[in-house]
Amino acid sequence: MLIELKKDFFLNTAYIVSVEIITNETDNFSLIVKSLPNNQGNKGIINIDFDDHKTAQKMVDKIKKALN
Repeated sequence: MLIELKKDFFLNTAYIVSVEIITNETDNFSLIVKSLPNNQGNKGIINIDFDDHKTAQKMVDKIKKALN
């Protein structure tokens, strides 16, 4: 199943290993998606920045739902 991580960027959920939210230096939030490397140039770590924790958490919930 493909999931849209950000506009026009999709990842097959079969490659996702873990997902976590971290706070960066500018008090924004980064969603770190660890995945298996694939032949499309994905190196295994995808970093997506969010302005608020609530939006980042919604993405985590979306990913976890897709994995189940």
